[in-house]
Amino acid sequence: MSAWCVFAGAAACALALAFLPGFVFARLLRVPRLLAFATGPALTAGVFALGALVCSRFDEQWNLISAACVSGVAALAFSLLRLLLTRESFFPAPRALAPATARWVFPTAILVCAFAAVGPILYTMPGPDAILQRWDTLYHLGAIEFIRSTGDGSVFKVGSLGYTDGRAGFYPAGFHDIAALLPGVPTPITLNAAVITLATVPWTVGIAVLARILWPRASWAPTSAACLALLAPSVPLNEWVHLSPVANLAGFSFLPGALAIAIASWQTLLKQVRHRSLDIRCGLAAAVTTTTALIGIAFVHPNAFFAACVLLAAATAGDAIRAFRHANTRTWHRTIVAVIPAVCAAPIVAIILLPNASPVTKNFTGGLAVPVWQGAGELLTGLLTVWPMAIGVGIWVLAWIGVFAFLRRGAWSPLVCALVVGVLYFDSAIDSPLNLSTLWYRGQDRLSMVVTLVTVLCAVAGIERVRLFARAPQTTRTTRMITASVSGVIALALIASSVGARASYAALNFDLDTPNRSRFFDTEELEMLKSLDGRLDPRRKVLASPFSGGSHLWALNGQSVHFRVLGQTYTESDAVLIRTPELIGDPRDPGACFRLSQAGIGYVYVDALSYYYASGMAPLTVRRLPNLGDPLASTSHSALYELHCE
Repeated sequence: MSAWCVFAGAAACALALAFLPGFVFARLLRVPRLLAFATGPALTAGVFALGALVCSRFDEQWNLISAACVSGVAALAFSLLRLLLTRESFFPAPRALAPATARWVFPTAILVCAFAAVGPILYTMPGPDAILQRWDTLYHLGAIEFIRSTGDGSVFKVGSLGYTDGRAGFYPAGFHDIAALLPGVPTPITLNAAVITLATVPWTVGIAVLARILWPRASWAPTSAACLALLAPSVPLNEWVHLSPVANLAGFSFLPGALAIAIASWQTLLKQVRHRSLDIRCGLAAAVTTTTALIGIAFVHPNAFFAACVLLAAATAGDAIRAFRHANTRTWHRTIVAVIPAVCAAPIVAIILLPNASPVTKNFTGGLAVPVWQGAGELLTGLLTVWPMAIGVGIWVLAWIGVFAFLRRGAWSPLVCALVVGVLYFDSAIDSPLNLSTLWYRGQDRLSMVVTLVTVLCAVAGIERVRLFARAPQTTRTTRMITASVSGVIALALIASSVGARASYAALNFDLDTPNRSRFFDTEELEMLKSLDGRLDPRRKVLASPFSGGSHLWALNGQSVHFRVLGQTYTESDAVLIRTPELIGDPRDPGACFRLSQAGIGYVYVDALSYYYASGMAPLTVRRLPNLGDPLASTSHSALYELHCE
């Protein structure tokens, strides 16, 4: 119970760290409260990532104190911008969110949906410090431990985890710069608490506020969008359990908030241009806020930034063409409007066309490929790669009704967005030779979150269409009651059916003892690893395969390990070290033990049941090494040895 209390405190701290600084920054530039709240995490990520970069440049530690100083400097800068640029908000005064009599219904609905979406995952977790048994988990545990142990959160230093020789490397660490600030919380609990909260709350709030901007007269739209955003299968939280691409899913979770302020700014710009009343100074303040939010999600993960560029370019292009053709607007106003879609598309064009701009676009070979009929079926039915469930089909039905509604009224911008995102998903699903989705690693599981974002907004339009039908004068009272009752029963049935499915999917990657499923460690081995806390010399490294439980000692106990993450770039000296333990005691190589000691290695960990068999790690993928004597600790399939060189 005490561990779960620590988890709850860590979750609350993660929310405060992500939302409060960004909320203050946005409010200083007169962004309305709800919009500021939705944009807060993206703004915080941008400021913190830049702050960590500056701290690294001047050899300052990245911690709560430096984060507070960076926040203070950023707040001062935004205050000066407020004085210089704006005396009033660029955005119109928001309408009341909902009638007072209905306000208790909306939070209740959201809480029920949140319980159905998050509850099964929390229930399935063996504990708050559970380590998800997926490939990327070790990297993100290592990234948080790296920032905490070195005090360096620079995006140009965290990537050094990918190398054994300590060279610098780039990695988008916007999420980790926030998570590493949680005070006094073990790294596994830190990662779980930060991911679960920041994959859920920013995503839900951002989509709700985005729906409010797009349907300002519909008081029910934000709540409907929030509920759908929680219940949809292919959302950031489920992506975490499915694959554990933490930085990627955090970027997509922050994406709706950044889109919300971008779309709100765009709508206000168009309105002012039409009325020939463009306020440049206020517009610049909104542009600064929007740009900072987009920079923030770029530092969390470029995938989310590129998705924002695609969606904004598609959403603004049609409006820009219409505004440019409008004869009553000023020429320079039309020019500003016309430039916006080009600016949105520019990063995509640059990363694709510029030589060596991104190795991903040049030589990435793609991930899971499905047949053409299956890829098309996923888009038609909503049974996407990430957790196909009946509730996904239900949301898709509403989305198709919304698409029909958009077609009826000639709303082309959302249709263009849906078409572009659908094409990208299909390209990634079938591993098309066109390579349209290489910026997203041709991974339909990653693009499925963008598909879900667009689908939820289309589903809100579908709900609006159903409501119009139910309230039409020719619709009888009986028909309305039947429609409402049937809709409610179907919704409850779909929600209830999803609970068991979510728990089953989560168990696949949380249960340590499921047979025929890859695991870094089982329950027996995890207990052994935890028992080593305080028993090892932290100055001496553990030589262990990154596919074994031994590689997790850094995150579990703070113990130094040689191979800290999966997917590292190995050197020839690493290959020599891997082969050396089995040579200790061999008279033909009397310097074997000394060679390991010179490399700072004091312990050797072997494990015959590793997550993945890699031929290069074969000497460490064994049950025992008898030549090293009695193990310091062991299980039926793994052992830890301490080196005593004579």
